[in-house]
Amino acid sequence: DWIPARLFALGYALVGSFDTAFAVLTRFLPGSWANMAEENTSLLREAGSGALHLDHVRGEHWEDPNEINALVERANHLIMRTLVVFLAVLALMTLAGWAG
Repeated sequence: DWIPARLFALGYALVGSFDTAFAVLTRFLPGSWANMAEENTSLLREAGSGALHLDHVRGEHWEDPNEINALVERANHLIMRTLVVFLAVLALMTLAGWAG
């Protein structure tokens, strides 16, 4: 899962806040093979929150259900935008393969 986690973190950086998410990605890039599952989870969580600028969100926002719903909706939009970027790249690679 090392490669897909880093690709998705790069996708978060491309469609969200690039500076914050890319800084997280470069911090996790070398990686360790000892506890990879926890590292991948931390990478995706931190890159996603960085891409959404959730570093300013504190405890009071987690009390209000409307705020939680808004944050979940923002996270869903980030994931959908990332998937659209990946599909566009896959489509371009397919067209390049047919043309060449």
